[in-house]
Amino acid sequence: MCGGGGPTGIGFVDNAIDKADNWVEGAGDTLAKIDPGPAIGDTLAKFDDEVLQKVDVGTVATVAAIATQQYYLVPYISAANTAIKGGDVTDIAVSFGISYAATTFAPQVSEGIFSTTGSKIIAGAGTGAVIGGGSGAARAIASGQDVVQGATRGAIVGGVTGGVASGVSEAYSGIKSELGIGNT
Repeated sequence: MCGGGGPTGIGFVDNAIDKADNWVEGAGDTLAKIDPGPAIGDTLAKFDDEVLQKVDVGTVATVAAIATQQYYLVPYISAANTAIKGGDVTDIAVSFGISYAATTFAPQVSEGIFSTTGSKIIAGAGTGAVIGGGSGAARAIASGQDVVQGATRGAIVGGVTGGVASGVSEAYSGIKSELGIGNT
């Protein structure tokens, strides 16, 4: 109840407020009585074990950098990931260097692909593949894994991410153009 004759002094408004207040209070009481039981806890624990504990932070951060076209961050992400995984100073420097080289050459690769194909999406995929390949190789070196396999995985993930990001950007620009919104 809102109490004391109602907050507005208008009978039907006060009655509506009281009914809404009572309904919210009743709904809250009902929800408080619901026991989610072990199902939610088990599901969250399984998600944590099978997904979150297996996610490589460096890969996620690299994908985010490529998707947002913040390529300059990739060498730093690669070096930080190597440090997190226990790499020594040499491993960290090699990781940074390989990723830096990849991000330095990626724009030229992208320009070459675009001038040949005329497709920003394919050029974006090429850029992502070069950067992802370099980062994948650096991660493989840092963790003592097969460099070719690491570079291949990185190139595939980076290429797909770069292509999708470029495709979304092109689609967004097209929609803006069709609707006459902003500078396109």
